[in-house]
Amino acid sequence: MSSFPILNTFAGNPLDRAGDLRNDPDWLAEQAARDDALAMVLWEGRPLLEAGEEPRLAWLAMAHARAVVPDRELFLGLWKGAPVFAVEVESSIDPTTGPLNGVGVFHEMREAAALLGSADAAMAGGAKSLFDWRRRHGFCAACGTETETASGGWKRVCAACGT
Repeated sequence: MSSFPILNTFAGNPLDRAGDLRNDPDWLAEQAARDDALAMVLWEGRPLLEAGEEPRLAWLAMAHARAVVPDRELFLGLWKGAPVFAVEVESSIDPTTGPLNGVGVFHEMREAAALLGSADAAMAGGAKSLFDWRRRHGFCAACGTETETASGGWKRVCAACGT
């Protein structure tokens, strides 16, 4: 047996996921409109990291993130009272060659997890897993109809059968 502690890099998420509040679309809209609302950006499952000596997630103001990605966001939770979102760029072209030029560099999640502190790695890992889940579960398991995102991205709902 090893004498080294086993650490789960993705277990240190500091966010309050606000599970009791994120079901309210009006509350979510208010959070996204706040001046202190932040968003991380993922592209092809890769988080955007600031360039610098000490790697960390690149955070955009929510308005900037929505200008880059108007329709692929999810609510991650509250961090020190501020709303935190993630947006996912769906494009074959690296967004740092266009609208995110100079903001940072996208890194594969495993590499990012090795570079980031535990809080940043956990938040990025959580966002990636939610986007992956949403991509794989776009259709209702009961009737096959396309589902819609609900609860800030934490839920899929079928308008046809209510599942």
